[in-house]
Amino acid sequence: MPPLALDQENNRYNMLFQHAVLGMVVVCPQNGRFIDANPIYCEMLGYSKEELLLLDVKSITHPDDIVLHTHLADPDAPFHTLRLNRPIAHFQIEKRYFKKNGDILHAQVSITAIFDEDGNHIEDVGIVRDISQQVAAKETYFDLFDNSPDLIYVMDENATFITVNQSVVEKYGYPKEYAIGKTPDIFGAPDRNDMEKVAAHIQKAWEGEPQYFDWWSLTATGQIFPKELVIKRGKYFGKEVLIAIGRDISQRYEIEQKLQKANEEIANFIYHTSHDLRSPVASLQGLLQVMRYTNDPQELEMYMAMMEKQLQKMDNSIGEIIDYQKITNTEIHNTEINLKKLVEEVLEPLSFSEGYAAIEKNVQINLPNPVQSDKQRLTVILANLISNSIKYYDKNKTNSFIHISAQEKDTFVEIIVEDNGIGIAAEHHAHIFDMFYRATNDAKGTGLGLSIVKEALEKLGGSISLSAELGKGCKFTIKFPNLHRV
Repeated sequence: MPPLALDQENNRYNMLFQHAVLGMVVVCPQNGRFIDANPIYCEMLGYSKEELLLLDVKSITHPDDIVLHTHLADPDAPFHTLRLNRPIAHFQIEKRYFKKNGDILHAQVSITAIFDEDGNHIEDVGIVRDISQQVAAKETYFDLFDNSPDLIYVMDENATFITVNQSVVEKYGYPKEYAIGKTPDIFGAPDRNDMEKVAAHIQKAWEGEPQYFDWWSLTATGQIFPKELVIKRGKYFGKEVLIAIGRDISQRYEIEQKLQKANEEIANFIYHTSHDLRSPVASLQGLLQVMRYTNDPQELEMYMAMMEKQLQKMDNSIGEIIDYQKITNTEIHNTEINLKKLVEEVLEPLSFSEGYAAIEKNVQINLPNPVQSDKQRLTVILANLISNSIKYYDKNKTNSFIHISAQEKDTFVEIIVEDNGIGIAAEHHAHIFDMFYRATNDAKGTGLGLSIVKEALEKLGGSISLSAELGKGCKFTIKFPNLHRV
């Protein structure tokens, strides 16, 4: 090239170098020393050109990124491999520089390695772009992504996981690497999800229609829980993906189950109570019709006794309904209770019950101090258990008894109500505390009594157990916290 043309070429290069909108730098490949730097590069790092020419690239490179510069000493590194008998080779990296003030500059560097005619690596020319804002935005994204309380999954069109967030890792107990490259069934509870429907949801989501459905999950520890999922098509760093957002709905599911159970119990309650109340009303109406056709005093007396029995049955039903309402809806009110006195108060109104006089009552309350608990609920519990022992005493036995005992066990009070009445067959034991369950066709109540007892004890934080045998009697053991000892 003629000298004039060479000068013009150099001038154009210098103009381009000095006035480029990106940072440009020339580095010696043998020692990494700066040969030249344009004003934008100097401004990026806060150094003057003179200061940079006294430094080498490694001295202002983040220690973790120095490995990217192994091409300076390694003849088998990328530049030499890329040359392929050409006069230049290109390479692009992302790295961190230390600015003069100590701050970090995130940069994308496009490096051109220049070789002479003999293949000697003579210069590295770098074009440097400041990507600090993009890196900060990316870090912010990942910070939000990993710190979201929701379970977030990024999938390709085949529903293969590209990544998942930290909440997924913590919830399922698997490392992130376990999920990447796999499909959602790895987190599914066996036989709990309709995978054909799930596939249809995924296809519709990929076609642009957001999908909402529930999914049963299985963790590494074997825990099964329901979650709600929203799947939409979106972008992940420029790539078309499916983004699924999940949320554990165990509490909601539990509430829904409780509401469903409550609705079933209400429907059952209405059915049984209406029947239990209408039955005596129908009997009373029939007896009134019969009484209109007789003036015989003995017959009238008999009909009146029958009417009184039906009214008593109705009153018992209403009483149990009131007890159930009190147990389930009133607040707990803890007071000091003299348990021996309370048992006496429960027995007094029961003394007019049929068979009461034929039963021996043995009360042993071995408590040195008053009990602190809810008196109303404890009264209902004892009244139901003791009245059942009286109702179902065995008329064929001459030594009928009811034993009522109480003692302290650590922070709990244990009360035992035991009798030798007609007992309960073993096949009924599992259901005896269910609402409206009757263990005998000769049941004299609504079937609410023992369910009320159990409900009341649960409200007190206590429990009840049954030991019974048909023809031999029943033994109910109840335990509840004594707040004097808690």
